[in-house]
Amino acid sequence: MTRHLAALLALAVVAPSPARALCTANTTGTPQSCVIQTGRPHVRLTRDEFGVPHLRAHTLYDVGYGTGLAQAQDRLFQMEFVRKSATGNLAEVAGRDFLSDDEDTRRQFHSEEERQFLYSTLSCELQTVVQGFVDGVNAWIAPIAPPSCSRTTPT
Repeated sequence: MTRHLAALLALAVVAPSPARALCTANTTGTPQSCVIQTGRPHVRLTRDEFGVPHLRAHTLYDVGYGTGLAQAQDRLFQMEFVRKSATGNLAEVAGRDFLSDDEDTRRQFHSEEERQFLYSTLSCELQTVVQGFVDGVNAWIAPIAPPSCSRTTPT
């Protein structure tokens, strides 16, 4: 397994690849006008004897969807905790002792509008993967969220 990981890493670093282009933001800083097709995802998510998820998908959207679904199944609490920390809302769940941390986060990091702009400058392929990820997380949350909870994971 270590040899396979090393070979993939070497290939990603050495070879010019679509993966490298996929993971770069639009350097001009201009928003991309993307049409993301979000039909019914065609994803097959299985787990091996160690619980490691394995994903088979047809499109980039499906890859994101399956990844979001698997991550939400395994780490939903951690994802929510990190999201609250990154948006300056950690004191909501961790208590008053974290108010100063929340103030620092809100002062030092991007606002929601800035995050939306940065998202819009990503390539259309990467926006598709991210939207699939968000939809996969939300698909896992929907059946377990209380009926009064109408908020979903931000896009």
